[in-house]
Amino acid sequence: MTNIFHDQSAQALPISYILTFTLSVGLLVIVIISYQVMVAGTSKQAMRVSYADIGNDVAGTIADIYLTASAGSTGNVTRTIRIPTEVAGEGYIIEPSDSPFTTEYNPNEAIKISAEHANVVVYVPLSNIDQSIDVSGKAYSGAGELKVEYDINKTITLS
Repeated sequence: MTNIFHDQSAQALPISYILTFTLSVGLLVIVIISYQVMVAGTSKQAMRVSYADIGNDVAGTIADIYLTASAGSTGNVTRTIRIPTEVAGEGYIIEPSDSPFTTEYNPNEAIKISAEHANVVVYVPLSNIDQSIDVSGKAYSGAGELKVEYDINKTITLS
């Protein structure tokens, strides 16, 4: 057997394999750790963005129904919208809430979307409807759809 540490023929293959393998494993470990840190840091932010999108859709639906009903409608108006059952693997709740940005000039409610286990809450203001309209109800994402109902008594119900 030849001495590979004093080989002058530039063919010390076992050492190059060991060095290449060690560098590759080190690089792979760095990439995996970096990915885990990146995913853990952005999942709540991604949930907030998704909840804001869903909330804007619900608030827009409520405004559409309100405008349709206030244009002289004498019956009930119902609209069903499809919503995702989960966001980032978590179910969520859609409900009306007192707006955290309530002021003298903005007394309306907001749509609150929250995930209990992820501790994420997003508020979307209902600024296009009259403050005398009562918005009530609660909807869970597991159904995959949200029903918005406006009745003649000026109430909007989420279910």
